[in-house]
Amino acid sequence: MEPNPKKGTKKRGAVPNNRSTRISIPIPKNWEKPINAAVAMKDTDRSKLVREALREKLEKMGMKLPKMEAA
Repeated sequence: MEPNPKKGTKKRGAVPNNRSTRISIPIPKNWEKPINAAVAMKDTDRSKLVREALREKLEKMGMKLPKMEAA
């Protein structure tokens, strides 16, 4: 995969705008550094990290999420 020149990371698993909705949530300011560290460790981006965390939490609650469609 080619590096994404805008972010400097590999582009993979992105959800196209026409198949997504934006949810804006406030987080404590002191969470920013740990979140950014996790993003760097996993070589991902914030959106993907949050989607992964939500999927894990919802599945632990017994909820099934549909698979994301291929782009």
